[in-house]
Amino acid sequence: MVDFSVAIRTYNKSEQIPPILEALRSQVGTESINWEIVIVDNNSSDDTAELIRQYQATWDRAFPLRYFLEPKQGASIARKRAIQESQGEFYWFFG
Repeated sequence: MVDFSVAIRTYNKSEQIPPILEALRSQVGTESINWEIVIVDNNSSDDTAELIRQYQATWDRAFPLRYFLEPKQGASIARKRAIQESQGEFYWFFG
C-alpha cells in the first residue's frame, strides 16, 4: 500500500513541471515512506506528455512517477481523476 500520493494536475504548464519534479526527486529522509507522484495532464496542447515520458525514462527513484491524461478539462475533474488513479492513503494536491 502507498502511504502518500503527491497529485499534480497540469494544463499547458510544461515549463513549471521540471522544477517541481526535481524538488520531489531530491527529497531526503523519505526512505521509510511509501509514496508516489501522480501527474494528471488536463488535455494540454503543449509538450507536457513528452516531457513526462522523458522523466519517466530516466526516473531512478524508489517512488513511482505516474502519468495520466484526462481529456475532460476542469480542475475538479483532474483532481477527481488523480484520486481515482492514486494508490495513496493520503493525498497532497499540487496545482
